[in-house]
Amino acid sequence: MPRVGNVAGWSSDEERFTRAFKLSDILESFVGTAIREECKAKARHIPHIGSSDSDIQNLSLLDPHVITSDKLTRDNWDHLARILQI
Repeated sequence: MPRVGNVAGWSSDEERFTRAFKLSDILESFVGTAIREECKAKARHIPHIGSSDSDIQNLSLLDPHVITSDKLTRDNWDHLARILQI
């Protein structure tokens, strides 16, 4: 299970980041599945939206509240790794 932090201090964030890296493949798979499902649901209402990367990006621009806005990029993971090293 992913860890939920608290406001008590750095060690809580460190534990969450460490756990996120251990679960990164599972998290990426979960988010990827959620994005595909969300796009399918939206595509029923917006006919020109499909499941290609550009269509997914367009969906994010149309509705910033979709899960595609929450997907971590490779750069995001790299930044988190640097923060954890510090």
